Parts: sequence; C-alpha cells; structure tokens
Amino acid sequence: MSYTAIVIDDEQICIDNLQNSLAVIPEIELLSTSTEPKSGMKLLLEHQPDLLFLDVEMPQMTGFDLLKSVKDKIDWPLHVVFYTAYDKYLLDALRSSAFDFLLKPYQPQELKTVIDRFLACVTKESFQSDVQTNLNRILPFNDSFLIATVAGYQLLKIDQIGYFEHQPHEKCWSVSLISGTSYLLRKATRAEDILSFSTNFFQINQYQIINFDYLSAINDKECLLLPPFDQHSSFKISRKFYKELQQKMNFL
Repeated sequence: MSYTAIVIDDEQICIDNLQNSLAVIPEIELLSTSTEPKSGMKLLLEHQPDLLFLDVEMPQMTGFDLLKSVKDKIDWPLHVVFYTAYDKYLLDALRSSAFDFLLKPYQPQELKTVIDRFLACVTKESFQSDVQTNLNRILPFNDSFLIATVAGYQLLKIDQIGYFEHQPHEKCWSVSLISGTSYLLRKATRAEDILSFSTNFFQINQYQIINFDYLSAINDKECLLLPPFDQHSSFKISRKFYKELQQKMNFL
C-alpha cells in the first residue's frame, strides 16, 4: 500500500531535500509542498494526506499555530511530523500530539526510522479496521455491530445509539447511547465507516451523524431528536447534506 504526504516549510531547500529523500520510498507519495502556511493549510484540507511534514518556525505563523487553526476541520487520521532545526520545540511538539519529530539536517537513518514507525502504525490501524469489518459481517445486518473504541471493542445495537459526533480535541468520533453513556471511537474511524454500519445513520453536517429512528422533527434546518437526546445543544443540518435529507424524507 502507498500513503500520501504533504510538506509545509518556508525554506525551499529543506523541501527539496525531503522531497528527494521521499522519492526513493515507494510506500510514500508526496502530493504537494508549500512554503507558505496559509496555502499549506488549503492543500492539507484539500488532499487530506496520511502524513504531514510541518516546519515549526515560519514567518507568518508557527507550525503549532497552523495546526490549531485547522484542528476542528481534521476529521481523518493525520500523522504529523514536525520538521525543524530546533530541538527546543520537542516538548511542544509532543504536547501538540505530534506523531514524530525530525531535526534538520537529518540523517537518512533518522528519516527511515520515522517512516518505519509510521508504516507500522498505519498497518496496525488497518488490521484493527479489518478485524472490525470481518466481525461485523457475521452479526445480524441492521441489528447490532461491533465498534472499535479506544479501549477495545464494544457490541452495540442500532436502537441503543442516538448519534455520533466528531470530537475536535480528541480528533476522533464518539457515539452517544440511550443509556447516557458515550464511547470514543478509534481515530482511524471515518464518517464513511459509521454510515456503512446501518441505513438508519444519516450525516447532517461534517461533525454529526444521527440515528434516524430518534429524529422527531426538523425546524429551520435543525434536527430535533427524541428523548433522551433532546437535551443536546444543536443538531444543525448543513447545506451540503440538507438536500440528501429531503430526498430521504420524501422516500420514507
């Protein structure tokens, strides 16, 4: 398998060095690079790469500030490698949930260590996803399924679930149950994975997926859910999903 990467660094020579190194690694496809943070943010959100090499010290904003600016929009499993000449940022990088840290100028073995660690990590995530998919195949369709949580696996029934919501701080989806309990899902879990579990699940915006069985009404593009999920602050339908919801309602 191949994985995608983007480099954001204000020094073109550093980008060139990293680009040359990645060119001989068959598992990594470098999609794009940027020397300017704001254009780099657009590339990041557009391409949604698996791996981001991010410089820390840049004229317009730091790499940390860049991540803070887009963290609420990152809803896929992104692995960030801070790529900098200053090891004083190591602690801040760890606090920013960085996957790894690469010092300039790096030795080939140092980059290889980072890439090997990345490949091992995504292979493990893929294996866990495959296990979950295979187990779900043997469970009754539209009745119950297994979800991969941060602690392991949890067997749930469709009628237990009110909604799923993406948690920006944890950078993963959560599921809220009729019992009042909620679980954090594995970071590798995507909205597409959740929607594939049941036709009852419908995405109303980038960060929320509701169980149609608990939909009570739609007022001014806001979904009202049945108790006990009626206490949630808001279930707004974004323009992107509103037409799809209308079609589903007409179909029903």
